[in-house]
Amino acid sequence: MKCNGFRDSTARNKHYKKHVLGKGGGTGWVADMGGLYLSAASYEQAAITFATSGGAFHAFNNPIVELETAHGNYARWNQNTGEFVAATADGVLLTYHIRNDASKFQSAVLEY
Repeated sequence: MKCNGFRDSTARNKHYKKHVLGKGGGTGWVADMGGLYLSAASYEQAAITFATSGGAFHAFNNPIVELETAHGNYARWNQNTGEFVAATADGVLLTYHIRNDASKFQSAVLEY
C-alpha cells in the first residue's frame, strides 16, 4: 500500500487532535489513540510505517487485512491491534486510528 502522509499539515493536525488528543470528534468523542503519540509528526510517521509495512497478508498467523475500497482507495486493518489506515491510490493518507471490530473495518469499504 502506498502512503506518503497526509495532504498537508492542516489535515495531519486535525486527525492528530481527533484521534490522539480527543478534540474535534463531536459530543462524547473519546480519543481512540489517546496518549500513544507525543506529536502530530510521530502520529503521521506511525501511520506511514503501518501502511507501507510488507508481509504476507491474509496468511495464517498474520492478522493484517488490506483491501481496495468502493472509492478506489486502500484500507488496511490489523485484527489484533485494531490499527486502521486508509490512503488514496496515489498515497495520500486519509486517516489512521483504532477500529476494534470487524464490522467497523467492513464499513470502511464504503466510507473511504
